[in-house]
Amino acid sequence: MAIEFRCIQCKKLLKVPDAAAGKKVKCPGCTTVLRIPAAVAAPPPPRVERSPEVLVPLPPRPKHTPQNASDDLIPLSDDLIPLSDDLIAMSAMGRSLEREPAIASPGRPENPFAAPASTSEPTGSETRQPIMAGTTELWPTQIEFADIFQRTWAIFSQQWRVCLASVFLSLIAAILGFGVLFFGPIIAGFSSNMPALGLLGGAGGYLLGVAFVMWVLVGTLRTQLAVARGDPANLADLFSFGPEGLTMFAAAMVITAINVAVLLVAGLPLAMIARIVATSADQLETALGLPLLAFLLVSNVLTSYAYLLIVDCKVNAIEAIRLSFEITRGNCLTLCLIWVVGIVIVLGLSGCVLGLGVFLTVPFAAMLYAVTYLVMIGEETDRC
Repeated sequence: MAIEFRCIQCKKLLKVPDAAAGKKVKCPGCTTVLRIPAAVAAPPPPRVERSPEVLVPLPPRPKHTPQNASDDLIPLSDDLIPLSDDLIAMSAMGRSLEREPAIASPGRPENPFAAPASTSEPTGSETRQPIMAGTTELWPTQIEFADIFQRTWAIFSQQWRVCLASVFLSLIAAILGFGVLFFGPIIAGFSSNMPALGLLGGAGGYLLGVAFVMWVLVGTLRTQLAVARGDPANLADLFSFGPEGLTMFAAAMVITAINVAVLLVAGLPLAMIARIVATSADQLETALGLPLLAFLLVSNVLTSYAYLLIVDCKVNAIEAIRLSFEITRGNCLTLCLIWVVGIVIVLGLSGCVLGLGVFLTVPFAAMLYAVTYLVMIGEETDRC
């Protein structure tokens, strides 16, 4: 027998074999993920009421003898998602279950319930419609403050060595490379009695230094994402530099331009209001500085996840910034609170134990960044 049930969303009648009871399948009409109900026993055939005078015969039942008893059913194992324990775990983690499309055999009907090449299930408290980032499907999800910190601590407490090594090895390389590219031309110019040329070289060296930092940052972000997902990660990933570094550099330039525009647009009205409200220089500085910092915080919160999108989804700079706005929409207040607490942790605890606290706070903040991103795009993180 086959199990027949209707989609709870579009009411389409679906038919699957008995063996599929309790498993999940996507509705071909609206792509809603449904759990197949248990098989219901068929009702007994109707009784024939016989009159003592007239015998009413039943009409003959048409016989249907397919060559194979399963020909009129849709095999679940080939085209539907086989929900083994491993795949159930992967589905719960919101990752794409990449499958090769099934090849229809001669004489076999096409399966209307065939799963797409990749499926991902949203996780989190509230989700919106999926969006495409290149070839990757993202499920923008509303995050929760306590849940983000619990996930981050669960991962960091188990993988702190990898987090520490990845962050500080790349940080040392970035500082050295930036220092040479930026300060090298300046020192050379002043030592040669050509300060103007040195300053000009320093300006160019600054841009090259930022590009080098972004290039180094690619490996760090890959390692952090692998650890946050529970995938195997090693220090060799730190040196897996790629073209994403140039894309991140372009994104950094665009984000800097956005921040400057925010300061100009918000700064002029705030300056006028501050001059009216403030009665002293200190009050003027506070009345002007705190709102500008708030505007910059919001601007960076909404755009900073473009770097992870570039590394994770291989999109260009403009698309990454647009997607960063998309996945942070509805999470702005929670993200601002997470960022403020993260900054307080880094600044407040880094000086503990003769400055050794920085070796824990900075890697923790980096993992917090990766975990927040994964939860916002609907992926499950490693629970360790």
